[in-house]
Amino acid sequence: MNEAVPLKTLKTQPLNLPKNRDAFYGGKWHKPISGRSADAINPGTGDSLGPVADCGAADIDAAVNAAKAAFPAWRDTPPLERARMLKRIANVLREHAEELAMIDAADCGNPYTEMVRDATIAAAQIEFYAGLVTEMKGSSIPMGPAESRSPYLSQAPFFFISDARPANSIPRTNAAASRSSNG
Repeated sequence: MNEAVPLKTLKTQPLNLPKNRDAFYGGKWHKPISGRSADAINPGTGDSLGPVADCGAADIDAAVNAAKAAFPAWRDTPPLERARMLKRIANVLREHAEELAMIDAADCGNPYTEMVRDATIAAAQIEFYAGLVTEMKGSSIPMGPAESRSPYLSQAPFFFISDARPANSIPRTNAAASRSSNG
């Protein structure tokens, strides 16, 4: 017969928690506009993981405004360079998948193996979009001999990922796909 092991006797791997727990947007860390923080609690143990930024609507507005301000530079970045940047993001996710999974599992109580899978799927999705960068093409549509001009369709790059979620949320394996397709 199996015996239950008391929680305090289990050996757990030490967490490598991030030092900075503020909001990151516009290329730098920002304290919450409200100045508030909240204590993150490991739902499996009840232990504190420390304070994290308690962001609100004003913080979201600031992050969206930073993304809008950054868009012209992103749009003007050559396609192959954008692809290289996205591939680097995917590589960083893969390199740190286990570390990110441990943090996510401790923060939300989600299974560690599912969180590793979540990080690798997110990396694969971002890499997929990196491959699409070179597929962006314009085209012209002939309107017949009576038309004096031929409309030209062009596609402009637009890529924005956000992850604002409540504690203990469900895994978000399709975050990049669902957000980018809503353009």
